[in-house]
Amino acid sequence: MIDFLKRFWAILASIAAVAGLGLGAEAIHELWAFWLVLGASLVISLFRTQAVARGFDVINRIRIYPKLLKQFGELKERAADLENQLSIYKDECVTSFDRGLIEGARSLRGTLLSAGINPPPVVSSISMDEEALQLFANCDESSIPRTGCRFVVVVKNTQKQLGVLEVQSVEAHRGVAVLTCVERTTPKFWERLEAKALEDPSAPDGIELLTYYYSPFGTPQNDQIEPPTFATEA
Repeated sequence: MIDFLKRFWAILASIAAVAGLGLGAEAIHELWAFWLVLGASLVISLFRTQAVARGFDVINRIRIYPKLLKQFGELKERAADLENQLSIYKDECVTSFDRGLIEGARSLRGTLLSAGINPPPVVSSISMDEEALQLFANCDESSIPRTGCRFVVVVKNTQKQLGVLEVQSVEAHRGVAVLTCVERTTPKFWERLEAKALEDPSAPDGIELLTYYYSPFGTPQNDQIEPPTFATEA
């Protein structure tokens, strides 16, 4: 109600002032002055309205400028972080691709060399050398493998794959090949074999080596396969 009365009296006063100004100008026969004052008031009102609006806009921009500046700095830092992460991912992709090419070439070489070995070597002993498990295998004098030749390690009874071995060196005059594991299909087996090698160098029972065949998809790990029990664990 109070706001209504305020608006009412303001409008009434404005109309009365305009009417009084017009009547006064007509009374002194200077009506042109009435129109001049009215036009000037209209121009000044419009100018002040625009000036006030611009003033508020400038004030608002000044008020939010620090916030915008902070956001710009944060976005700039985030862009730099994303650029660094992209560079790291690109390097990792290149490295993974190179590793894939190298492993693919080694797998193909291992397949070709393994195809001519019959019968495959027989594991005779094991050892740990510089924290790496080594398997020593006796070779038939007519089938001496070359370095890089690969064999699949399987469980004798079930033929389930345990991993892949690669020949690291060969003593042809003794008919002995030194192999290391390059693919752990059943990690549990290799963990137990490493523990055994620290105490007992004898060959594990229940395994044999077979010809290796390259697979572009690799061999998935499978810990569901129960590895053979070693004599020392019985």
